Amino acid sequence: MAITRQGVWRCPSCEHHQTWRTKESIERIDRRCEHCGKRVRAILDRSSSGQGRQRAVRIWERDTTLDLDELKDEALRRDQESERRVKRADSIRSYASGAASQSDLPTIWGAGWEPSSALDFPTPMSSSSARAELLRFVVERHDGHLGAAASSWDELGAPESFGGEAFHEFSKRYVSALEESLHERLLTPALSSLGDAEVIPRRSGGLHLERRTARLLLDIVLCLRRIAHYASITLEQRMEWQRMMTRTRAVDEHLKDLFANGLPTPDGGTFGGKGFRSTWQEGVVACAGAMRRGIDI
Repeated sequence: MAITRQGVWRCPSCEHHQTWRTKESIERIDRRCEHCGKRVRAILDRSSSGQGRQRAVRIWERDTTLDLDELKDEALRRDQESERRVKRADSIRSYASGAASQSDLPTIWGAGWEPSSALDFPTPMSSSSARAELLRFVVERHDGHLGAAASSWDELGAPESFGGEAFHEFSKRYVSALEESLHERLLTPALSSLGDAEVIPRRSGGLHLERRTARLLLDIVLCLRRIAHYASITLEQRMEWQRMMTRTRAVDEHLKDLFANGLPTPDGGTFGGKGFRSTWQEGVVACAGAMRRGIDI
């Protein structure tokens, strides 16, 4: 049999990875897991992440120039990846008590954080506007991951609009999909040699990318939460903020006039307001000016 399509697939029951090979005319695979014995039928044409409409089965197709041993090595790396992630997580989050040693890598504070609850949106938020704001942030801070960020969003099939709870759940799914997409980089045969290579002193390629990924995902989580906070603002809050800004601006203009023209004092001098326009002074005066005085009751 001429082998024209080949790759790696993951059993949905035991998550064991194994190789597959078939003819070019075949569009589906029918395999039995060599680990648990479950039979799996699935289509071959999928996205680059290996996911199809039914996300239980994962299939990755590889070039026909690779031999069977290289495919088996990739399947083995994927089986061992979960254990490696647990070991690399110790260099990212601080779990151990006691004093840190000099050889420990700096803790990435906030890594793995996610909001505990959803926010309430007064009106549905457009999916296209949320996507545009997220990609704008990625271009600003992590432009090298723009393609992965955009494709991960598109593959999830976002609805036209989000409510507060729907966006909260979508954000968690999106971060998980992006994390898995980034972890795929060192699992392919072409880049597998970089996983154990020392890219900088005392740090392997896998560990280095794990820490970089943790920082990226933390920024993405915070960006999505900022988008949610923006969508949760009500009209009454915007009007209240406008009143506060107008009042603060009026007080600041009065203080500028006091500084420029001065105010006569009983001793015949002039008070120019020196030091009165220090940081937060005008804000404090504006808040006090909005309070109800005793004579107003």
